[in-house]
Amino acid sequence: MATPAYVGLMRSIYPEGKRATYMSIVRVSAGLATLAGTYASGKWLADDFRTAALVGFVLGIVGICMFARIREPAAPPEETAASGGARWTETLSALRADRSFQLLLAGVFIYEFFMLLPASVYPVYQVGKMNLDNGQIGLISMATTAAALLFNPIWGHVIDKRTAIPVLSWCAAAGTLLPLAYWLLPGFWPAAAGAFAVGIASAGMDLAWMNYLSRSSGRYLSSFSGIYLSLVGFRGIAAPLIGAALAERAGLQAVFALSFFAGWAALVPFLLLLPSVRGRGGR
Repeated sequence: MATPAYVGLMRSIYPEGKRATYMSIVRVSAGLATLAGTYASGKWLADDFRTAALVGFVLGIVGICMFARIREPAAPPEETAASGGARWTETLSALRADRSFQLLLAGVFIYEFFMLLPASVYPVYQVGKMNLDNGQIGLISMATTAAALLFNPIWGHVIDKRTAIPVLSWCAAAGTLLPLAYWLLPGFWPAAAGAFAVGIASAGMDLAWMNYLSRSSGRYLSSFSGIYLSLVGFRGIAAPLIGAALAERAGLQAVFALSFFAGWAALVPFLLLLPSVRGRGGR
């Protein structure tokens, strides 16, 4: 719910030349806080659920109070509708006319849908076929988190200095290494390397789509972000269910293979976006 508002706010308060870098700092700090909170709740508060719930409630209130202190700068006239906001009919008309946003939606939807296709079968494969223990599975998950924390600042710098679209393309290619590892090289180390690659890809994708929209969508930024995130929810529900059904009929290996090959199809919309980005001077 809050992300469309955050995307609009960050364009107002972060300077364009350092926007992706500042957003990466937010991502890294949030990731570190999540790791610390998870560790604390698992180790210190395991036997006292009420204390854990109370601490979480208090921290939530503190966060709300800190956001309430932010004063958003006034938006430029070209980013504000005459009526004070963009109506749905206006937004849909803008969406139909904005080929670049359509290509962005198509590329990210294709990539993330097919990357999520094996999400529900990875645990089954890890335990039933690869015979991994809980510690190894935990390390694989940590590889994704570690990669995201390490590469958020790198992607932020790259996006600020260059442009978001090449980052989307590079990340789409990197993300396909995870299903490839499970398909052709089932084992702990290939799986961990694939998970690390997915962490790299997810960090870049997240920063790239928000920065691309912040530079190209004008006063429709929050509306376009909402449309984008609605599709995130759809594929997050549909893809794992479809993957599980496909695994029952065609087998786990077929799901991994489809995820790998179809993930590369996301490069087509991203590559089609490159000429329009160059036409705007790389932004």
